[in-house]
Amino acid sequence: MHVSVRRGIQLIVAVWLALGGTAAFAHDIYSSWAEAKLLGDRLEISLTLARSCAHSFLPDFAQQPPITPENFAAIQPRLRQLAPQLFELTINGKPLPLKSADVKIGGDVDVTFTLIYPRPATGTLRFFAVFLGHLVDGHTLTLAVSDAAGNDLGWSPLTLDRARFQVRVTAAPTAKP
Repeated sequence: MHVSVRRGIQLIVAVWLALGGTAAFAHDIYSSWAEAKLLGDRLEISLTLARSCAHSFLPDFAQQPPITPENFAAIQPRLRQLAPQLFELTINGKPLPLKSADVKIGGDVDVTFTLIYPRPATGTLRFFAVFLGHLVDGHTLTLAVSDAAGNDLGWSPLTLDRARFQVRVTAAPTAKP
């Protein structure tokens, strides 16, 4: 059996057992959403995924209880520490460093990471969704990129086999006096 298939099956079984059966499938563990907004002074990525997916990012997830609203405050710092490993961004081939990150639990089943990067210069902005390697085979991230005015710069479904996407970035609009 392929290693990633085996890991995916192990993850599903661990989450299934930890959450007591069908509760693990209350949210689609096969999909997540990321919206990248190119603002005047920063690039902001909002990544939303199932709690069970965020749980799988923890190095010792099999020994940890599932993420719940009741225990989220205790798990949140660990998830925040993992935020720099979720994406690798480059502009014209040079790394774009993460400036800050926040993690919140939302709704009944989701975790949202808010990742702040410096505003990239003009050129080719490449996204590599590294975190897809920690999720079940078949998981799809829909990544949409827009500018401050809400103009669509591009979007793509990303999977473990196709975890990269790029858009062209133009100069930041200058403030008018």
